[in-house]
Amino acid sequence: MSKPALSAIICSINPHEFKRIESNLKETAGRSSVEVLGFDNRELKWGICKVYNHLASKAQSDKLLFIHEDVIFKSYGWADEVLEKLDDPSTGVIGFAGSTYKTRAYSGWYIASKPEAMRGNVLSNYKPQSILSEEKQMASKKPFDEVITIDGFAMFVRKNVWSAIKFNEEALPGFHGYDIDFSVSTTHMGFRNYVWFVPDVMHYSNGRHDEHWLEHIINVHDAKLHRMLPLSVNHVKFSDRMMMEAKEDYFFLTRVKNSLLPSDIKIRVWRRFLVKTLYNPFYLMMMSKGLIQSVIGHRHLSR
Repeated sequence: MSKPALSAIICSINPHEFKRIESNLKETAGRSSVEVLGFDNRELKWGICKVYNHLASKAQSDKLLFIHEDVIFKSYGWADEVLEKLDDPSTGVIGFAGSTYKTRAYSGWYIASKPEAMRGNVLSNYKPQSILSEEKQMASKKPFDEVITIDGFAMFVRKNVWSAIKFNEEALPGFHGYDIDFSVSTTHMGFRNYVWFVPDVMHYSNGRHDEHWLEHIINVHDAKLHRMLPLSVNHVKFSDRMMMEAKEDYFFLTRVKNSLLPSDIKIRVWRRFLVKTLYNPFYLMMMSKGLIQSVIGHRHLSR
């Protein structure tokens, strides 16, 4: 029996949604065969990194798709194109949303201070159709657009790339931060990540940015990512980079301040920020400017 062309890996807590995505993947992929590996996590409640590593080690294909069960492909015959892109040895992770820049400052896969760096191709129950239409205009010109970070609701990758990095079970025992950790790590190793603009994909979630998310983002930055960042697809001027760092720190510090995180974690975040200001006076100046601009922006938005 021949190997499947693609192994899809799913951490499941909803049998109905799992059956739906299992059928959807097999019915829409086209000529390429898809193996679907699911892990019912309702009882064991493993972290998603542990589930993904466990299933990836059992996958028959040398090409993997880590995907959430609340996702549906609305296009048919999509598999051949992405599998061909994965055959390029320079390719790292392929997804449907990402950013061309990642600051050293704490953040998720997106950069709030630089929306033009974001790339996206996903329908959702919270995203207006008009936004998708604007993004899809890029598809006819560039089906794959290079990015640094990838949103983890769907990530295609070769098995040998996953094996060289693997998901960080130690730093990320829960269900957040694994996507930024994995995609930044592939970029740091010299691979190129891409957002894919061709198929229509529906994601029935906008994620949860609660205290658990904040804690995982802090942990993975402190344990690993701060040594790899910043990273950018294109050259960014030093002054622009420092401004983005200042703004992202402001956004994240505001979230931490208003959160229910334990005081020791909040102190860690503030200490890291203070170290930046002590060793880089220019950063402090940019931080002050970033604070002023952010406050002004918030006032305009609230009017």
